[in-house]
Amino acid sequence: MIRYLRVLYITGTTLNIVGSFLPWQREGDFISYWTLGVRLYPYFKDNGGLLIIVLSTVNLVLLLRPPHFLENPIIWNIVFGIVLVLASGYHIVRFLVQRIAADGDIGAPSPQIGLAVVLVGSLLLLSTTLFDYYLKES
Repeated sequence: MIRYLRVLYITGTTLNIVGSFLPWQREGDFISYWTLGVRLYPYFKDNGGLLIIVLSTVNLVLLLRPPHFLENPIIWNIVFGIVLVLASGYHIVRFLVQRIAADGDIGAPSPQIGLAVVLVGSLLLLSTTLFDYYLKES
């Protein structure tokens, strides 16, 4: 594998994992409530970030050390990349639906950096996987 593709894979996985622990949205005006992808303290709460962490980790493991029983692990990387982009897109659409339902109220949900980082990371993983597949096929 070309070295810069490996760096892009690791960068996309890192963006997804870090973005899952960052705030995804903020609601409220005076007393605001932050929604994180995965909250660890003071209690564990998953808002969809755990799925993104697992899919990103599986994608990276299939790239670096694929199991011997898989004949073509790049196809599985593409499948997991598509599922990862769909999961990220689901969270974006869920935020947009909540934003529209707020109907301009004060304290309506606003996007935060974690949601954007997860979307960029998942798109980076999928595009790098497709480029790697294209290079191996040609």
